[in-house]
Amino acid sequence: MDILQFILQVLLGITSVLLTLLILLHKGRGGGLSD
Repeated sequence: MDILQFILQVLLGITSVLLTLLILLHKGRGGGLSD
């Protein structure tokens, strides 16, 4: 049982989702309001 590998994969998944959400939020804000 590789618990460390499982934890690393979960952390990577969470960070990637958070990053994509942040990018989408910034794109939505900048594209809509700045123009």
